[in-house]
Amino acid sequence: MTDPFDALRAPLVPVAPSVDFARRLRARIERAFTLPKGVTVSNLDVDVRDARLEELDVPAAANIRAVAGDEVTARATITPYLAVAGASEAIEWYRVAFGARTRGEPIVMPDGRIGHAELEIGGALIMLADEFPDIGHMAPTADIGVHVTLHLGVEDVDSVIERAVAAGAHLHTRAFDDYATHRNAAFALPFKYPWLFLLDADERPTPELSAEMQRVVTEAPANTAGFRLRRRDFLFGTWLKHAQISPYYIRLVSPECSHYTRAINEVLEVDGPVAELLHPLDHFPFSKGIAHWIAKHNTYSTMEAELIVSQQGLQNPSLRTALYGPDFHTRRLHQKALFYRLPGRPLIKWCYMMFLRGAILDGAAGISYATLQSIYEYMIVLKTKELRRGGA
Repeated sequence: MTDPFDALRAPLVPVAPSVDFARRLRARIERAFTLPKGVTVSNLDVDVRDARLEELDVPAAANIRAVAGDEVTARATITPYLAVAGASEAIEWYRVAFGARTRGEPIVMPDGRIGHAELEIGGALIMLADEFPDIGHMAPTADIGVHVTLHLGVEDVDSVIERAVAAGAHLHTRAFDDYATHRNAAFALPFKYPWLFLLDADERPTPELSAEMQRVVTEAPANTAGFRLRRRDFLFGTWLKHAQISPYYIRLVSPECSHYTRAINEVLEVDGPVAELLHPLDHFPFSKGIAHWIAKHNTYSTMEAELIVSQQGLQNPSLRTALYGPDFHTRRLHQKALFYRLPGRPLIKWCYMMFLRGAILDGAAGISYATLQSIYEYMIVLKTKELRRGGA
């Protein structure tokens, strides 16, 4: 007896896929290839792996959700959630200023407050809601301010700024003049917390230092203005224990008691007692490669030469202060001013670092660092002569 399913089975006939479906699927897959590292999206599984995905480090099974036709929405792994006083007005403002659109309908509570809303701005997701004091969901206030910064990448910065300002945003910008003045302008900003830890992008506090700082700020006498620590510089994975010229820095400070001097290689001065921290801060000045270090010090040497020629540095350095001054940074300031008056500075610096400080004890890393520092010094010498002669 013939199986009914065999009798009813029709022959397989290849059918061309829907042109519209193929177009939409291709658009979704292409958008999946452009997702940045760390971004996942939901609802359509795409199991594709090619060089572009490998380069972007996007998972093979990226979940993509189609929204409004062909558009694909990416959800970042960290999504900011804002508490605002007047969520409905905020949603409208983000729409006007940044072209935001709501994802789904906001959840409106019985009293009219927005309980939850999702906004898409430039492919990124922001969640927000009205204030709910009973669960600690409060908007920033004028006296406390906000300690969170959001970065928005856009194609046309000028037009977005123009729209945002037209919608009531306040634009704050400052042209760079020199390092000390720029940092002092930051000190003038309102701070929520009484202590500020000054950290560069290539520096990493050790876990012990982090724990120590959290402890000392609660125990320090009321008149303490800052804390000094030891910084450990590294090259080729080696701590430049002997080669490093300036190992001690004031980095944990009370903002209102602190200010910078000197336009380049600026010096932090603190008005008040300075205590000591026991644990180190690790510094990786060559983390972007030696070429980057040389390029950066090419700029520094130009600024140093301009400072010398314009006589903006310390004009009357004291040998006594340079040798016996009670403050390390003051000694360094006088030492540098005296050093700039010596002939043959690059060679003197190399010999000082190699044999007096013992850079040779740090091995190949110490010798390399002493040589690079001497080259930097020679660049300052040559550029100073160039400026004084009016040309090379």
